[in-house]
Amino acid sequence: MTLAALLVEHAPDALVLIGTGGEVQAWNPTAARIFGHAEAQARGRPLVDLLGPGARVLLDEAGEGG
Repeated sequence: MTLAALLVEHAPDALVLIGTGGEVQAWNPTAARIFGHAEAQARGRPLVDLLGPGARVLLDEAGEGG
């Protein structure tokens, strides 16, 4: 495992990689713990679907809602 992979795997913060369409491409164990979805459950799903009902409002306000 590379140093970068180890840092992502053990980061104390949630790290989420999002595709251009807003879908989750990867997420680390901390993200799984915080948001309650294993990476396998999150991968390929829209991030806003995983973060709860307020997420779309916040992303829309920030101009990121897609």
